[in-house]
Amino acid sequence: MATIGERRDKAEPGNEDPARIVCCGRSGCVLGVSSGTGTGTDVSPPLKGWAMGNIKLALLLLAVAAVGLTGCGKGAPDVAKRDYVHQTDLKDVRLGDGVPLAFSLSIRWKVEDARSFSNQFADPEQYAKLIFDPKSRELAGKIANAYPSVASVFRPEREKFIKEMKDTLAQRLSEQGILVKEVIIAEALFPKAFTDALEVTATKDLVQVAKEKALAALTAENPSYASYLVNRELASKVQIAVLPLGTESGVLGGMLQNSLGGISQKNKK
Repeated sequence: MATIGERRDKAEPGNEDPARIVCCGRSGCVLGVSSGTGTGTDVSPPLKGWAMGNIKLALLLLAVAAVGLTGCGKGAPDVAKRDYVHQTDLKDVRLGDGVPLAFSLSIRWKVEDARSFSNQFADPEQYAKLIFDPKSRELAGKIANAYPSVASVFRPEREKFIKEMKDTLAQRLSEQGILVKEVIIAEALFPKAFTDALEVTATKDLVQVAKEKALAALTAENPSYASYLVNRELASKVQIAVLPLGTESGVLGGMLQNSLGGISQKNKK
């Protein structure tokens, strides 16, 4: 039996064949053509090309497999290395009385299970649009509908309403492999008609308060005039004139005559 590298080019005299088994190994034998000079053996060009092609193919497959194995892990761990912030607007979120509100939200979140996430979604932005946006709208609508009045949400219960909205969204948007760290309500918008009405009312209240303050200051400086104003108001309602001290009797008589004259004329009619 021939061993690796051993030539088998010995033959009977006169029976030399240029095509011989020239090299045998554990994987088999390779046909070759003897040069006839006894110095070596050349592998036939077709077989040599076939062997080299197979070697190149094997190396290419190994390279592709290595890249594939590297690519499977690449990106998945990176997804879980940082926090993401998703901004969205929720419009036409209606309270119990039907008044629509609008919110601007910022959601800070993180991927905890990178492998599972990468198997289902192309990137974090896609997940936020497909999951966070519709789910946020649904949850916000349920919370808002439990508040019956826009006036209560605008003033006495505003802080409670905003806190409930933030806490509920942060809790319910989180799920297995996804952690929502914080929900920020950057802006809560009320209908313009409602805010305009509040401004008008507030302006009237300010004017009334200013008048009352001015009157209070005036009556504090002139007590007699203040008493006169009060008595005039009473007199206009009961047809009795009460004058402050120091008023001349002629003035009082004239006022009484005018008052009685008006009453008598009404009785004649």
